[in-house]
Amino acid sequence: MYSKVLEKMQRCVQQGQYVVRPHVHKRMRNRGLAIKDVERAILTGRIIERQWDNTYQEFKYIVRGMAMSGDEIEVAAKIDSTDATIIITIYRT
Repeated sequence: MYSKVLEKMQRCVQQGQYVVRPHVHKRMRNRGLAIKDVERAILTGRIIERQWDNTYQEFKYIVRGMAMSGDEIEVAAKIDSTDATIIITIYRT
C-alpha cells in the first residue's frame, strides 16, 4: 500500500532531497536519534498509515523502519509540491 509514495520518499533520501522541519531536530535529540536514523527508517521501512493533516490540508504518511541501532522507529513525512520529502516528526515505537 502506498508503494509509489514510499519509493519517492526513498529516492529523495538517497538524493538528499529532503527537509527536516526545525522542531524535529529537538525531538531527535530528546529521543536519542539522529538524521541517519531518519534516513535508515525511510530506506528500510514501509508506510503503515496515511493521515490527513488538518493544519496543512494534505496527507502525511507514517513510515515504520529501523534506526541505525536496529530499533524500530516511525517517521511522519510527506511529499511537498516540489517533490521533496518533508520530515515532520520521528519517534520510537
